[in-house]
Amino acid sequence: DAVGDAAAPLVDDAQQYAGQVANGTGAVVKMLPAVDLPPIPFDVMGFDPDALLKCVGNLAALAASIPLIGGLVASMSGVAEGCHQAKVNKKAINGIGMRVQEVALTLNELLPAAVEAGQKSAALDANLRNLGGLVNSAGEFVRDFGKKGFMRRVFSAQWDAEKIHQLDTDLTGCVGDISMTLNVAQMRMQQRTFEEVEKISAAVETQKSAAVGDGGLSEEALQQIMEAAGCTMQEASEELGTISADIKALLEGQQRLLDGQDQLKGGQDTLMAGQVLLADGQDQIKADIWDGTNAILDAEKQMERKMKEGQEEIKDMLAQMSVQNTAGGHVAGGAGGAVIINAAPQVAALTNKSPVQRAWAKFKTGAGHRNPDDGEPIDVMTWLQLFEGEFLDGEDLNPAQVAGLKKLVDKDRSGEITFAEHNKFYKKFMNSGCDSMAEFLEKLLGGGSSGGNGDASSGRGGLKAKAVIPPGSMPGMQFPLNLFGQSHMVTCPPGMGPGMQLEIAIDADGNLSLPCVQQPQPIQQTQQPGGAAMRMQQMQEQQMQAPQELSQPPSWRCAGDGPGLFFPFDAAVASMFEQALPTKSPVTWHDRGFNYFVDWSTMEQVNMANSTRRGIERVVGGRVTHPDPTPSWRCAGDGPGLFFPFDAAVASMFEQALPTKSPVTW
Repeated sequence: DAVGDAAAPLVDDAQQYAGQVANGTGAVVKMLPAVDLPPIPFDVMGFDPDALLKCVGNLAALAASIPLIGGLVASMSGVAEGCHQAKVNKKAINGIGMRVQEVALTLNELLPAAVEAGQKSAALDANLRNLGGLVNSAGEFVRDFGKKGFMRRVFSAQWDAEKIHQLDTDLTGCVGDISMTLNVAQMRMQQRTFEEVEKISAAVETQKSAAVGDGGLSEEALQQIMEAAGCTMQEASEELGTISADIKALLEGQQRLLDGQDQLKGGQDTLMAGQVLLADGQDQIKADIWDGTNAILDAEKQMERKMKEGQEEIKDMLAQMSVQNTAGGHVAGGAGGAVIINAAPQVAALTNKSPVQRAWAKFKTGAGHRNPDDGEPIDVMTWLQLFEGEFLDGEDLNPAQVAGLKKLVDKDRSGEITFAEHNKFYKKFMNSGCDSMAEFLEKLLGGGSSGGNGDASSGRGGLKAKAVIPPGSMPGMQFPLNLFGQSHMVTCPPGMGPGMQLEIAIDADGNLSLPCVQQPQPIQQTQQPGGAAMRMQQMQEQQMQAPQELSQPPSWRCAGDGPGLFFPFDAAVASMFEQALPTKSPVTWHDRGFNYFVDWSTMEQVNMANSTRRGIERVVGGRVTHPDPTPSWRCAGDGPGLFFPFDAAVASMFEQALPTKSPVTW
């Protein structure tokens, strides 16, 4: 700053130039041009001698500056040639070639910088001379080792291994020595540079006072500074021109940077404006959604209000119809006589009650109770007559249904129906998914003498029901059975088994008995003299019985709500099943307001509306043939393909012992 603006660039240029001086004479050696040299391969068998020659050829350009490089290049070329000519021991020879290529790549990196910086020294020459000898020894070893046959390798294997290891160690150490020598030379170079800079700084300080008075450095002062820097005025002028061009380029770059920053700021402003517009749009969307939601809520409220108004109108209409229909009294017939229903005084109260409460109020009114809410029960027979009029359009229940419904509703057998019992039964109907009370009763109690769930019928001694013994139930074992809504435990009688039909008698008190069990004739377990003839006779008798069973028409049935309970399909649906069974063709049908189809993979009927599934079975001669025939056991006869069956008791023992293979005797 003291010497003025005009001379300041010259001083800076002199200091920069002093750091580039290679030696005392000012001679400068240029760097070698950058060349892409081949890298070291990862696999030793991927080594290419030509890649080594390329690295060596690039080093040859330094021979003029470092004479020892010429001999080193020749030795490395000899190693590459030996790798080319080797016929045997390729893996070991390629390993030596890779190490020499690594040395060549290292020298290509270190020596050009040393030459340019003037770091040649006696120590570097000694290291290069030592390296040349090592590379020459490596070349001789490669040429000799590449010609050894198998027997020579066997006898000299240990020596060859030690030689390879020693060559590798020596080459690595020599390259390390060269690197260390160049580092020391670099430190000396930096010391000389600092000394030159000190000279220039001293010259500048000497001329400061004179420069301040005259407004700039004199020509004599500049000459002294140039001599301290080791360069001429012409060289300094040329450097100044170069520096000026660099400064100009730097200023232009700074200006472009400022212009770019301005453009960036403008883009940021535009982005912020877009974000503001986006936020406004989002607020508008939120407002529109809020308005739309409010409109939907208002519409729902209006719809709910209109539905309530419509319900009130329907209630009024029903009340008027009830008054008109009951003005002269309505008679509901039944087995026990007639009950007069006069509901006119209670119509207004009915419209504000739930369906089950309204039904109970009608029953109470029909039974002659003045106050439907007095908590008094209704006689069970009166309740049944009112039930027929309310839910079955006056159609009478058959005796079996009457008995079953009494047991189902009158849980405590008191002969009276309370509101709690009425409510429980009515809710069970509402949750059953049935379209009508008739359908619900058929599922729950069966169709009486017409057959159905449980196949119940009426007799002099009470009721009779037919049920199929479920799988896994053997003689003496108990299985659950649901009859008329009541769960019972039934003991499988002797001679009966899974899939067989069981006829059960129910007395007036609800007790079960098995008076009608048809036990098959057991096959004799002991063998009499002439046992073969006896077995043939038994087999013939069974074969005679089989056609009789198969001659009976097949029937199809659907599982009920209780274990072992089924209700039959009508003839039309059963016919469709029979036609579709051989090919498992699709079958669909309509019954009681619902559409169904058959899932042949699981042998189930599927309700298309609610996906409810129920198992279906094919029965021939009292035996289930589909989906899974009842397991049976048989013994081989005296002729090919002839068998005779074991009786149910022995078969039951076999079934129980089969999982664990327990001993069985009989």
